[in-house]
Amino acid sequence: MAILDGWYFEHRHVQGTEYRLEPRAGWRQLIPASLIVGTLTALYYDPLVQPVIAIGSGVMEAILSTYGLYFKNSQSYHTEIVPVEAVNWSWPDAARGAFWGTIVGLAIGGLGWGLFGNTFAFVSGICLACIFIFQGGVQHTTIEKRSLPNLGIRLSIRNGLLVAIFLGFLLGSLTGTIWGPPFGLLMGIVFFLGGAMVNGGQQAIRHGLVRLLLWQKDAIPLRLILFLDTTADRILLYKVGGGYMFMHPLLQKHFAELYHIR
Repeated sequence: MAILDGWYFEHRHVQGTEYRLEPRAGWRQLIPASLIVGTLTALYYDPLVQPVIAIGSGVMEAILSTYGLYFKNSQSYHTEIVPVEAVNWSWPDAARGAFWGTIVGLAIGGLGWGLFGNTFAFVSGICLACIFIFQGGVQHTTIEKRSLPNLGIRLSIRNGLLVAIFLGFLLGSLTGTIWGPPFGLLMGIVFFLGGAMVNGGQQAIRHGLVRLLLWQKDAIPLRLILFLDTTADRILLYKVGGGYMFMHPLLQKHFAELYHIR
């Protein structure tokens, strides 16, 4: 999904439409991606031998891929990395998540009941409802003042891990109680990774990749904070909270003109 997300952003970047947040464009991206995921899942179960299970599993996977783990939290519409510096809980949003979670949980649970039995239907429905409620209630916010450089990414990592631990433990325990500790551990790891990516991990990874690519192009040093602190010690920059500014606008203008000359 991440590969499709990146490809779609590059496609819109070439067309000059990467800044347009159009709902129709989002659905044009969502539907083909869901069809691809559903088709690959169906082929995995060999539709010629067990067509019912293959088609049912493909439909289930396609529906799941449309949830916010992909669409709501997709990065293809964001050219700016927005860190998850704080997380808050919203009961109204959790209630809306419960509404949609109940609908999707009943749909997936009913389909799973016909394919895999009552136990699968019950557990999958409960897990989906919990995910919708939890991810609906958790709200990402930013802080206005930062006291340390790179504080936003550090907080994103921390918040992502805290949310992931709770989500992985809750759903891993639920599935492990029904299908045994090994399967519960596997599901706990899956939900842990998903919760971490959605709640700050994705932003931290993108931040690291951007810095790595800029370093490879000799645009910035690898140890960027040390470099900025050194320039501040030499009175070229000065610290403002968790950021840096030029000592004088003329110095900033000078470097900007050098960049444009190149």
